Amino acid sequence: MVPTTAGLAAATSGLALAALLTSPAPASGSCPPGGWSKEVNGLCHKISGKGTLWECEQECEREGGFLTCVASHAEQRAIAALGNLSSSCCGWQSTDCCFWVGLTQTDTSGEDSEGWEWTSSVCESDHLGWRDGEPSDKGDEDCALMG
Repeated sequence: MVPTTAGLAAATSGLALAALLTSPAPASGSCPPGGWSKEVNGLCHKISGKGTLWECEQECEREGGFLTCVASHAEQRAIAALGNLSSSCCGWQSTDCCFWVGLTQTDTSGEDSEGWEWTSSVCESDHLGWRDGEPSDKGDEDCALMG
């Protein structure tokens, strides 16, 4: 069951959204200064400036992190709470609280629900907490957002 607070949805890469950046927490256990927030499952998270998926991905690399990977429903709920994400402000009507995550469709030759992979080599998850009706692949959607 997908959490009702926020879920993954397919999107086109040209939208201007913020991203959830992730970086391993230092050995001290506290996240570094500069906007990095509390750790979730040993990882620090930060909300980037708005940009296309590729611009946000470059910002992640400059910051020494990667686009967020979601390993479980529990982690999805914790990240949604961290970013104040809600399906009510992320969708066709509004993208006010949508965030890019590191999930892309690498093989677009099959069904809409096939070929989705987390972009970070750190992520070893097969968790795909899609919203109901997603991925829909409307308008060549090969990237994922969370909200």
